[in-house]
Amino acid sequence: MLLELSWRKTRKTGSEHVGSKIFLMVLTAQPDIKAIFGMEKIPQGRLKYDPRFRQHATVFTKTFDYVIKNIDFPEKLETHFENLGRRHVVMQGRGFDPLYWETFAECMTQAAVEWEANRQRPTLGAWRTLVSKTLLILAYSC
Repeated sequence: MLLELSWRKTRKTGSEHVGSKIFLMVLTAQPDIKAIFGMEKIPQGRLKYDPRFRQHATVFTKTFDYVIKNIDFPEKLETHFENLGRRHVVMQGRGFDPLYWETFAECMTQAAVEWEANRQRPTLGAWRTLVSKTLLILAYSC
């Protein structure tokens, strides 16, 4: 329930903004990830306008929509993230490093801290738990 309310509140501020914010944080923390998407020559200030950036930012948002809608079905989420991890294994030949999952987890957690503005400690704890469990499944799948 905490996560659902938090996500609903975040969606009111613009769900695409959330995905863009997280993806920009990831690319800022690990600039070498840009190469996987063919964005290595795009200046930092222009990233959010690139169609490849916007597409993957939307993927982040849709993934969180899926998670929140299925939060009461852990087996379904586990299967989803195992499949996602396997799809990223294929990208290892294009430069994807499974350690990037940690960067994603840190950025996702930081985004949750920012959108909760440090007001809801139990909600932040719930986001951290969700991100940690997701990271374990993704890392195991790689």
